[in-house]
Amino acid sequence: MLRFSCIVSFVLFVFVSCSNGEEKTQKPADLLDKNKMATILTDITLMEAAGNVQATQNPTTNLDEKLKFNIYKQHMISRAQYEASLKYYSSNATEFKEIYDIVLQNLNKKKGS
Repeated sequence: MLRFSCIVSFVLFVFVSCSNGEEKTQKPADLLDKNKMATILTDITLMEAAGNVQATQNPTTNLDEKLKFNIYKQHMISRAQYEASLKYYSSNATEFKEIYDIVLQNLNKKKGS
C-alpha cells in the first residue's frame, strides 16, 4: 500500500506541477462535488490496479475504457462530465489535494476491510 500511496502522490505532484497558476479553468455547469469526485477516482484507481494485474496475466486484454464506462454508468455520470470536473479540479491544486486525500482515505478503508 505504501508503494501505491507513493504512486498517487507522484501523480498528484505531476498535476500540481503542470498547472502554472495563471490559467484558471472555468467551473463547469455540471461539476461533480468533491466527495462524488473522490468516490469516482477511488473506483477508477481500484479498476486501474485490477487492470494492471490483468495485463500482467494477459497482456493482449485492454479492458480500461470498458471498465471506466461501467464506473461512469454506476455513478450516473457521463465521460464528458467526469473529464470536465477532473480538468477543473486539477487546475486548482488545493481542491485537487483535498480530493486525493479523500481518495487515499477511501483506499485505506477498503484495505482494512
